[in-house]
Amino acid sequence: MIQSKLFSCLLIGLVLSSSGFSYGESTSLWKEGNGKDPVVEGLDPEVFKFNKAFTTLAEQLSPSVVSIATKTRIQNRPRAGSQEDMMRFFFGNPFGDPRMRPQASESQSLGSGFILNDKGYIITNSHVIRQGGRNADQILAKFVGDPQNFEGWEAEVVGIDESSDVAVIKLKSMPAKITPVVLGHSSEVKVGEFVMAIGNPYGHSHSVTTGIVSALGRSIDLETRTDFIQTDASINPGNSGGPLFNLHGEVIGINTAIDSRAQGIGFAIPMDLAKNVVKQLIEKGAVDLGWIGIYMAEVTPGIAEQLGLKKASGVLIQDVIPGEPAERGGLKSYDVVVGVNGVPVISAHDLVKAISNQNVGETAKLEVLRDGKKIKLDVKVGKRKTDEELAQQQSSILKERAEQGRGMVLGELSAKQKSLLGLSEEQKGVVVQGVAPKTFASEAGVQPGDILLEVNRIAVGSVKEAQGKLNEKKKGFLLKLQRQNSTIIILMET
Repeated sequence: MIQSKLFSCLLIGLVLSSSGFSYGESTSLWKEGNGKDPVVEGLDPEVFKFNKAFTTLAEQLSPSVVSIATKTRIQNRPRAGSQEDMMRFFFGNPFGDPRMRPQASESQSLGSGFILNDKGYIITNSHVIRQGGRNADQILAKFVGDPQNFEGWEAEVVGIDESSDVAVIKLKSMPAKITPVVLGHSSEVKVGEFVMAIGNPYGHSHSVTTGIVSALGRSIDLETRTDFIQTDASINPGNSGGPLFNLHGEVIGINTAIDSRAQGIGFAIPMDLAKNVVKQLIEKGAVDLGWIGIYMAEVTPGIAEQLGLKKASGVLIQDVIPGEPAERGGLKSYDVVVGVNGVPVISAHDLVKAISNQNVGETAKLEVLRDGKKIKLDVKVGKRKTDEELAQQQSSILKERAEQGRGMVLGELSAKQKSLLGLSEEQKGVVVQGVAPKTFASEAGVQPGDILLEVNRIAVGSVKEAQGKLNEKKKGFLLKLQRQNSTIIILMET
């Protein structure tokens, strides 16, 4: 009997706790609002319209956003120097011992994306789709509240551009109805305007955060060509690839990165840049990046002073790659690029962006400071090579130049270098940019930075002259060099 009464009391308590109190029962303890009328006097009705804007955006835009889950199978090889590695080296794997075989593991990632059109194309980040140097083996895109396919819809890779961190995937099959986004114009975005991010942070599907545009034109590193939109709308791992909306409901950016050192600092790829990338990925599966073939550096106040510049602005050309567009267009070491196509170049990032965003084959009109004078150069933009191609090309060039210089990589001596070294304008010479190991030059003691003035007592005024003298059939060469503030003569035996 007692147990029955206790059970009845417990049941009544549960019912009360789950159903809540009625208005009449609660008035003696607190006041309740109706969720419609303001309870604070003097509130501007526009505040409620503003609140309604965010709830409407979240409700209508969420169906356009997908959560993306990927799986990538990766072969893990034994660590170099391990017992398994040595056994395989000497004996192979004759018995097929599974412990001796490369072990496979599965890499998983979570990200976000958004529907581009009714054909099932989805925009996301390349780092969401590509893991361990290869594309994911399985890609699943999940819609919010999808009763038809809770696990997600399979998708395939259309194209990936790792430079801009943009990828396009396509659904193999999809719901009967999907809701594409509307793309906006990031060029019209203003600092301080409200934005909304929708994504999959830490696997929490379709989370909505809001904030403002904190800054524009942000650069994370020198190599990137993206002018990031900085926002304080919360962006976390898993948000990557998701959309950044303005209050018109237009996508103005692709959420892509965070600053791990602080909270409230997230970055999005501007939609105007991504449009060109997406178009090329869909049409041909890859993106042709413009480049001109240079090595560059920021102009620091010290460099500006040494070069006689009025301010530390522009980009210093350290070297040009032989045979590439910059060399063909007349660009030289110690030139300072201050403008491209009529747009000022303040930093190296400005130059990277200006060139890489031009189409291959177009002409970049450069404004250059050379020895204190402003000149204009037309450089035809080429197609950027891969990192592997660049490394191979540079290695081949250095090897060829070193062979032509008996182990010395020689460069032209500019008027500015002569001035810095205290040489007269009439002084001939070439600069030693590098010395290959185990060559005649290295054994003779030639050092990078030396100025080669004479070969066998004959002045050399160009790289071509120096290489011509060094390639004569002789048993040895007397080299006259300027090293810092001293002039030395050494014998290079061959």
